[in-house]
Amino acid sequence: MAGVEGDVARPQLRQQFTSFQILCIVLSGLIGTGVFVTNADALQLAGPGGLLLCLCLLSIITIGVSETVSHLVQLFPAPNAIFEYVSTFVDRELAWVVGLAYWYAWTSVFATEMLTAATIIRYWKASPFLTSIISYVVIPIILVFINTRHVQVFGWIEAIGGVLKVFLMTTLTIAIYHAADSSWLSPLPSFSQHIVALLTLIKIMMEATKDQSMSGSPRINSTQTTSALPSVWHCPSSRGVSVASKVQPWQLLRHGLYAGKA
Repeated sequence: MAGVEGDVARPQLRQQFTSFQILCIVLSGLIGTGVFVTNADALQLAGPGGLLLCLCLLSIITIGVSETVSHLVQLFPAPNAIFEYVSTFVDRELAWVVGLAYWYAWTSVFATEMLTAATIIRYWKASPFLTSIISYVVIPIILVFINTRHVQVFGWIEAIGGVLKVFLMTTLTIAIYHAADSSWLSPLPSFSQHIVALLTLIKIMMEATKDQSMSGSPRINSTQTTSALPSVWHCPSSRGVSVASKVQPWQLLRHGLYAGKA
């Protein structure tokens, strides 16, 4: 065991998010810009029934990814978790590919969010110069600044944002229902253009939901609770939370020492 500890020079992990903050991160991921930009096109293309069916199909994929990653995070908490899991359980060369793909995925999500923000800002007839400054300069600087702060700052911003999103969507739903008035008495067909529209819609909605399977994971995969670890790997913390020992389970796997083999 001493040899293992000598090979490991990793920071300890500890729980930083509360259950309320994690819930709000989930809500923030579920209520995205697609509500204002993508849903109208999707409804027009495939109808409400087609949209619901498409979301159900994509939700199965999203749930599968989220459940898998969350279980791994609970059992093997590790910094840079996506890379470490592939490197430990599969192959280190493949882990580099997955790491680059993971970085590319989040880079594309970041760029897409900026473009979507610019589209929404133009609704208020803002000038192109002002739109560009806000969308491509101010917002990225704010987001980068938030992600360089302590994880608790990120958690509380997500908590407040999640509550505001729920309040906003509730208010908008009531307002739209009231404005629609009698049009609800003669609704459009549930499905439109059938299978062709559904296949096209899947591609559109994948772009709108691709970040939900990863929502919060850059923070969660390095700061989540270590409560699923065997108690032998826990030590008390002065801040009242469990702290993993210097030798993490995912590191012990490489030495064949996990699950009581030490």
